[in-house]
Amino acid sequence: VIVLDIDILLNTDIIELWNHFDYFKETQSIGIGLEQNPYFQEVMTRLESNWKGYGYNNGVLLLYLSKLRSTNWNHLWLSITRRAIKRQGYLITGEQVGSNFLHIN
Repeated sequence: VIVLDIDILLNTDIIELWNHFDYFKETQSIGIGLEQNPYFQEVMTRLESNWKGYGYNNGVLLLYLSKLRSTNWNHLWLSITRRAIKRQGYLITGEQVGSNFLHIN
């Protein structure tokens, strides 16, 4: 599955993005781009003191669903999201907080 933010404009055939699934290694189930906005680094540093780098942007996601289903994905995602909400009281950058906490934990 390809998930795109509503404000994404494709300048070429989406098949070029779809073909990136062919590059996934056996253990890879998610394709995600790096965050380019410096503000996000500032936000994540406030949430996680040892945060380094920009993190990931959920604006374009490649989800290999059969691989995700074979993991404990629902439990992992929910526990990380709950932890982020408990720390901050809300998801300061939406779902991207969860994705980035998954990366560092």
